[in-house]
Amino acid sequence: MKVWDLKRSAAYGSKHYNERPLRVAGARLEDSGRTVLLDLPDLQPTLGMEITWQLKSVDGTAIEGRIHNTIHEQ
Repeated sequence: MKVWDLKRSAAYGSKHYNERPLRVAGARLEDSGRTVLLDLPDLQPTLGMEITWQLKSVDGTAIEGRIHNTIHEQ
């Protein structure tokens, strides 16, 4: 996981500023087997965030993905 700042302007798009990793202190699988809960003690509002994952299902199938998001409030 990583987070970054953006520079707001009239032009579309922005470079990533102050890009830094976000510490994952722990993770656990819910009883349903379909949800992973992450412990992110340093999580703060941010204009840019990326969550990537590489997991294996119970049958060994690879599950990979990426989400880009913004956190406006905690």
